[in-house]
Amino acid sequence: MREQLTNIGVPEQDGEQIAVPTNFDMVCVNLLDSLLKGFAVGEVMWARDGAEVVATEIRPRDQRRFVFDTEYKLRMKTFENLLHGVPVPQRKFVVHTFGAKDGSPYGMGLGSKLFWPALFKRQGITFWATFLDKFGSPTAIGKYPNGTQSTEKDKLLDALAAIAQDAGVAIPEGMVIDLLEAARGGTVSYEDFCRYMDEQMSYAVLGEAAGGQNSGGALASAAILRNEVRLELVQADCDLLSSTLNSTLVPWITQYNVPGARPPKVWRQVKAAEDLKVRSERDKNLFAIGFRP
Repeated sequence: MREQLTNIGVPEQDGEQIAVPTNFDMVCVNLLDSLLKGFAVGEVMWARDGAEVVATEIRPRDQRRFVFDTEYKLRMKTFENLLHGVPVPQRKFVVHTFGAKDGSPYGMGLGSKLFWPALFKRQGITFWATFLDKFGSPTAIGKYPNGTQSTEKDKLLDALAAIAQDAGVAIPEGMVIDLLEAARGGTVSYEDFCRYMDEQMSYAVLGEAAGGQNSGGALASAAILRNEVRLELVQADCDLLSSTLNSTLVPWITQYNVPGARPPKVWRQVKAAEDLKVRSERDKNLFAIGFRP
């Protein structure tokens, strides 16, 4: 056991007691980065707290710094080995994988589905801003007669720039400035395009998207359905995360401090809030037949 502790960097001699607890919720948030990128890596910082070995911190690490070998074991890239990386110490890194259908340790994050909608939306907003600039205000056109000197042309360009800034302008005699109003037809809208991309991203992340065609009772039913789907996704994410922790961090701590003991289980209880109206009606019916809560 002492050899293992030395391997992961735990001091061999008892020094100052460490009472810094690990922010468990932040650890879970960092590991859930795998939902977007496929897998997440956290480095466990071990230390001694009196006679115990504790994990004082689990620092998130960039996925780009790691690769996996043919046996699905984690390896860390170094300047000396940027392709295959080097082996990492045992019980040092927690890896949480998401979305792999073929058992790939790299996973398949939601980013693979979100890339194109996010890219199209970003480009659409750029075009939308250009569109608003063109159709929000007329385009100034400067006309100069043949044979105009370059210095006079520069003055005309300065006058056009001043118009764009809502400033008064002065132009040489013989030159003309017209305002060209942009015109368009049809029902194509950049706003609709960007909103459609928002819906696609919402489908990928939440499984549902708010529909503008619903109203009244349909809108309320759709909102209830979306909440139910979100709750199911949260439950699934919690189960996957708990499974990772129960196979890595929790047994590691147990094996270091109580060798041979059965590791405890960590889980998050996720469920919808109880409907008090339904509960009151149930209790009323039970009370009517003689049951005393």
